[in-house]
Order: sequence, then structure tokens, then C-alpha cells
Amino acid sequence: MEYPVCLADSCVGTLYVCPRGEETELRAVCRGTEKGLYRLYVQGNRGEVLLGVTEDGGLRRCFSRELLAPAGELRRGVLRPCGGEAPERRGFLSRLPEICLLYPSDAAHDADTVKLVASRRNIKITAQPLHIKRVI
Repeated sequence: MEYPVCLADSCVGTLYVCPRGEETELRAVCRGTEKGLYRLYVQGNRGEVLLGVTEDGGLRRCFSRELLAPAGELRRGVLRPCGGEAPERRGFLSRLPEICLLYPSDAAHDADTVKLVASRRNIKITAQPLHIKRVI
């Protein structure tokens, strides 16, 4: 089956959908897009599913029925530029429980090592490079 791929209000390509046993092959071919990175979604009557990121408008993926189910009945592909309009995501550190503390490691270790203390557990995370500007 073929579906249009839209960017803003214009059709820029075609999404080919081909069931293959337990999986569905999705292949997008787009032309006329400006140079840059784009997220490609498949949109249906119940929602959309992210297929991946493409630089040239071309993408080929295989998804199970379960992964495509949230979209519902497929209607079209949608390209969106990567960048400013992406929803803000909270970083790893902001998702830690409030009882967690971050502090620079003791002098016996590399300065870029951070210790994470959560309750009675001591987990050591190494990040290269990491610069801590203030203690949380």
C-alpha cells in the first residue's frame, strides 16, 4: 500500500507499507526536502508512531503489529524537522529521586567521575568529560 508523506502542508514523498508475515515493512522515499535531519512518523486514525530519523528523506524499517498498533488504521507519513519543535525531555539527573545527591568524587579518583548516592547504595557513574558547576 502507498501513503503520502507530508511536511507541513505539502506532500514530499511516498510511504510504502508491505506486510511481511508477523512484521510490516515501511519504506519512505521523499524528494524536495531541505538538507537536514527529520523525524519520520506514520500517522493513523488513533495516533502516530515514530519510525526513525532520516537525513535525506529515505528510510526503511520493519515493525511488528504491536509496535504499529497505537497509530490505528494508517493514513499517511509525516516528516518533522529535528530541532526546536521537539518536545522538551527531562534529562537523566532530573528524573532521579529527591534523595539522590551528586557530588564530585574524592581526590583518589579521576576528576570527571561522579558518585551517585541514593539511600544506602553507592553507585559510581563515570562520564567523560563531565563538569559539575554546582552541588545539588
